[in-house]
Amino acid sequence: MKLVKVKDLHRHIGSTVGKQVRLKDGRPYLNSGSIITERVVKTLNKNVKKLAYEFVSIRTDDTGDVEVYTEVIGDELKFKAKEQIKNSISDISCGNTGDLRDSITEIVEDIYTNPNVIHGSNTLFLAGGEDHAIHCVNVAILAAIMAVKAGYLKADVEKIVLGAALHDIGKAKVERNLLDMNYKYKTEDFLKMQKYPEIGYQLIKDKINVMSKRIILMHHVWEDYESSYNGDLGIYMSYPKKLNKIHLNGEYKDLGISIVQVADVFEAMTNNGRKYKKRKSRMEALEYIKAMRYVQFGKGVDYFLNSIAPFDVGTEVMLSNDEKAIIKEHTSMPERPIVKIVGDHERIIDLTDKRFQKLLIVSEV
Repeated sequence: MKLVKVKDLHRHIGSTVGKQVRLKDGRPYLNSGSIITERVVKTLNKNVKKLAYEFVSIRTDDTGDVEVYTEVIGDELKFKAKEQIKNSISDISCGNTGDLRDSITEIVEDIYTNPNVIHGSNTLFLAGGEDHAIHCVNVAILAAIMAVKAGYLKADVEKIVLGAALHDIGKAKVERNLLDMNYKYKTEDFLKMQKYPEIGYQLIKDKINVMSKRIILMHHVWEDYESSYNGDLGIYMSYPKKLNKIHLNGEYKDLGISIVQVADVFEAMTNNGRKYKKRKSRMEALEYIKAMRYVQFGKGVDYFLNSIAPFDVGTEVMLSNDEKAIIKEHTSMPERPIVKIVGDHERIIDLTDKRFQKLLIVSEV
């Protein structure tokens, strides 16, 4: 199978849908086996913001041996967790997170059964758009993968994932216009938003464990406070400020917090379109996170780079030798997968092989 962005489906009229297309609420929208027609393409593009994913898997003659989905975490579990996060936020005064905890246990169990899987975020993440609950689900899933790779005990992984799922809970008390993805922020708006981690901490501090509530409070704390200064806005982007003044060396910011911080930034950069921030490609986000390892994030970056690949299996890419290829399988080196060259000289190449060390993936086609 091959992954194709909805906006590019017009190039594949006549192809067959590989996996059922679903809406963000979990309802089926286009069945597996359906034929891609001009009418289907037009309808999908019209409703793309309602779809659970921004791509469609299709079957082609040259990708029949490419298996796109590992299904480590099933769609049903993602949809269920999304609704439970919404319910937890709306019902936060009661501190009722029981159902959400059950889903977190399921997510962690699924990852523990496949601890070495390298993930592409297209098939891992639900498409975000303006849905903050989806953002939280995606952050929680990525944090779970990273925490397992970091060697945490299962009980502690669940605590990290609970903190990740509820990391934005303070936004329930923030002015609604500030949560609009299309709202263009001013300096005073950023200062208002910087209060939400502490608000969230106060809302939940007597209702959940210490590790989870520390994540809620500190997932925007930088390793180097001074480096977080934004000259254009005239403010520091590391907050809450009172924590920075006491703990400038990051000694209070443990690995679990770093893991969620990385997951939060990566998801926001690649999956949410905001007016004040242009959406980035995964390659751009990976490079940013690598560059900011010692300044912003800390040691969580190391486990992130071993968890997420720049491109999903099934993605068509351009190589540095000007050949097109399909990502066939991830390896232990996420940026060096096994690829299938398509066209007149079809063949399989393992980019970890020393014979191909100069061959690079340049871009997604």
